[in-house]
Amino acid sequence: MAWNSYIRKLSDFPELTSQWEIDMVNEIKGKMPKGGTKNVLEVGCSNGRWLRWFCKEYSCEGYGVDNNAAGFRKRDMNFLVGDAFKLPYQDNIFDVVFSLGLIEHFKKHERFLLLKEQTRVLRNNGFLICEIPNLAISLEYVWVKYFYDYRQGFKHFIITEKELIRHCKELNLEIISSKFLGWFFERFNIPKLLNSRFTSNNYIIIGGKK
Repeated sequence: MAWNSYIRKLSDFPELTSQWEIDMVNEIKGKMPKGGTKNVLEVGCSNGRWLRWFCKEYSCEGYGVDNNAAGFRKRDMNFLVGDAFKLPYQDNIFDVVFSLGLIEHFKKHERFLLLKEQTRVLRNNGFLICEIPNLAISLEYVWVKYFYDYRQGFKHFIITEKELIRHCKELNLEIISSKFLGWFFERFNIPKLLNSRFTSNNYIIIGGKK
């Protein structure tokens, strides 16, 4: 299975060498103050490498849910096999809930339901973080559709910034950050000259639950 093979190649901790990773980390650290974060949930956690980053950075306890246990080779987090549409947790218990590269694999009517379920388990004044590849009117779309969908059998759907902002507002989340990340031409060793939604390869939105 292509997905299992992809997961097994992942490192146990993000290397933070790609421009989008650096941009994302800086954005999260700049918008989320340290202190007061006791627990964090990653939905679609894969092998938990980003969950480990959160726990190290914010000195909190990590929980991860995925529908595939192939990445759970290192049992240092509270991993569960579960359904992202019906998370196995009570309401209002996590300080941070995040998903990286998850909801773009689902159709439009399903994406809102995923974010709604993540918001359900998020406590008031907590942070919802969603990161996706930038597939709307961008060079990244061509790269992802060819190298991942066509060649490896994955499936990515286009999500716009406008859609995610609308969903956050529908869920009564305050928009704390909405930003494009990374530099498409980095993979060709071309220095970053400017940034736009056309040349960015990722996007992040951070919402605060009121």
